[in-house]
Amino acid sequence: MPLMVEIEADPSYKPADAAAKAAWEAARKAGRVSVAYTTAMENVRNSGGLYRLAAKAAEKSPVSERDLDDMSVAELKAMATSLGIRSDKPLKKAELVALVREKSAGLEVTEE
Repeated sequence: MPLMVEIEADPSYKPADAAAKAAWEAARKAGRVSVAYTTAMENVRNSGGLYRLAAKAAEKSPVSERDLDDMSVAELKAMATSLGIRSDKPLKKAELVALVREKSAGLEVTEE
């Protein structure tokens, strides 16, 4: 199955004559059209600025809080480093989790 993309009338297009203006109005009324990628690139290239590729809305991935106990040691090390936690002796995972919790408890975050 070919890669499908959407094209739409370019709002910044300046029609040169009445025929170009009619073509632009028709494209604008049609709205977004889903076509194969190669067809879209040909249409955009040959349209003289009438069409453009329509930007897709970015999909937001749901952010979920992770429990520190479920994180890997590498993730805990990265978090501890970003919080400024340093240790001269080797730590057990439970000790590292406790240090990260203690240090991050002092952080205040406000919702915007």
